[in-house]
Amino acid sequence: MPTPLPALEGVYLVIPVHNRREITLGCLECLATAGVLAWATAIVVDDGSTDGTAAAIRERFPEVVVLDGDGNLWWTGGIVMGMREAMQRGASVIIWLNDDCRPRPGTMKSLVRNTLETGAISVGQTIAEAGGSYTGWTKTIWDLKSVICPPGEQMPCDTFPGNCVAMPRRVVEEIGYPDDANFPHAFADADYGFRAQARGFKSFVLGDALCDNIDLLNQQSLSWLLDHRPARQLLPSLFARTSSMNPKAFWSYHTRYWGIFGAIRFTLTYVKLGLSIVVKSVLPRKLLIRAFGRRSLAWQAQEAYDRVRFENTNK
Repeated sequence: MPTPLPALEGVYLVIPVHNRREITLGCLECLATAGVLAWATAIVVDDGSTDGTAAAIRERFPEVVVLDGDGNLWWTGGIVMGMREAMQRGASVIIWLNDDCRPRPGTMKSLVRNTLETGAISVGQTIAEAGGSYTGWTKTIWDLKSVICPPGEQMPCDTFPGNCVAMPRRVVEEIGYPDDANFPHAFADADYGFRAQARGFKSFVLGDALCDNIDLLNQQSLSWLLDHRPARQLLPSLFARTSSMNPKAFWSYHTRYWGIFGAIRFTLTYVKLGLSIVVKSVLPRKLLIRAFGRRSLAWQAQEAYDRVRFENTNK
């Protein structure tokens, strides 16, 4: 028999959102249907949405705490604002949850149970519609390797993405909040996991904590060479403050945890990007797809995502 669940007191979900009204409402509806909103307090940080997100939440889910941002918080600033509110309210467990995640039955209680019983950070696995998953990571000499945990088990990890993660209050008390100065959007989650590990906190991926994810590809996952956007449009989006290809954030993160290897990766990555932009500007896209499409994992993932999005749009 499963062990009794510790008292569900002081559990707070922090959900940063921006201009994804229906996606956000779908996440809250999923939590309400599963009964999670009956025992946990959801804090939605609405970062200056102009699509009526905040008003719709207040009308349909009056039990949800809505905090208003000015449009410049991005993911990390939204998480920080929500965590501060949760800590002021006496949180014992804080859960990061992206609004494109749909926790499966029992997922949230599994995360909370493990965190309360062990004092560890508990990481859920989110399954993307277009294939693949977001889960915990172990550090290699060059990069991160995904930890795929089977049902009924838990596996250690070095750090994690911010899709669905539960942490005890003590983590925040000892290491503070995510680094929104250096990582306003990308890398802040993984950086926080490494910081927690450095202070002795353990993180585990739980095989029974699953979410379904509406897969939104990040800029680094795009095929720079085969993407449909012309180079003059692709480059600014890659270098945007919210992009995982932003040079300042990319350099800070990779050199902080990989040292000289991170510097080498930074250099090779941007050399590759530069070459891709030059080739993309000269050769027809159809020719490039014919030549490189079958060998590009990023392009295959992008095609799968576009196919799923098209199917969902035409249901």
